[in-house]
Amino acid sequence: MVRKLKVGILGAGGIFEAHASGFSRLRDRCEVVVADTNVDGHPRIRKQLGNEMEIVSDYRMEGSA
Repeated sequence: MVRKLKVGILGAGGIFEAHASGFSRLRDRCEVVVADTNVDGHPRIRKQLGNEMEIVSDYRMEGSA
């Protein structure tokens, strides 16, 4: 079993765009969780990183979105 690198991203603002494409290409090697309070932006995040990735509204709470 290959272990994936776990990556947490706080916020999906401007610099997120630069990092998202890299993480998207490495889906088989890393597990990304994005914490972003703007729930209206969550569909955009999923479009860039995939539907299976986790998004939370508060970085202190798992599965909040």
